Amino acid sequence: MGKYIYGEWLRPIAHYLITLKCNEISYEICIPFVTASIASIFYYSFDFVILALLKLRDLLPASLSILIGFTIMCITILVTSNSGTIDFIRHEYCDERIIGHKKITIYRWLLILFAHSLLMELITLILVFLSAFIIPLINSIGIGIILLFLETFLLSHILLLMIRAMTNLYFLFRIEDKK
Repeated sequence: MGKYIYGEWLRPIAHYLITLKCNEISYEICIPFVTASIASIFYYSFDFVILALLKLRDLLPASLSILIGFTIMCITILVTSNSGTIDFIRHEYCDERIIGHKKITIYRWLLILFAHSLLMELITLILVFLSAFIIPLINSIGIGIILLFLETFLLSHILLLMIRAMTNLYFLFRIEDKK
């Protein structure tokens, strides 16, 4: 893929999926999938799919922009911090997180979480803008349901991922407080 189309942006997504544990899959993938499925079925049954997409089109660009800025800030804090905790996690390996037969450090794992989050936020923003252009042209309720499902799934996934990433970051900086 990299020969004809730039595909390196897929690596953080693949690394994220490779390093997930079973309970994290349940939390960050299964719950958003169920939430998006229920929301899509609910809005379809009341014939509000287009209305929901229009509301998401109005609300999500600003919300996603704030999330993108927040994620970039977290990455900046992680990369530029001179904290002893950051030095510690740069050399401390995760117990069961492996990429390419090698254990990864806690630092790399956090970077993977935030990079994946940032990519999902950007993909969701692109999808919202794409759906804003497609909505006036939609004659198919099926396309509307797919767009609603994807936007709801991605938004739920991003929010749950950010909760976990921020919790992990919080506990890492608590290590420094205990020293």
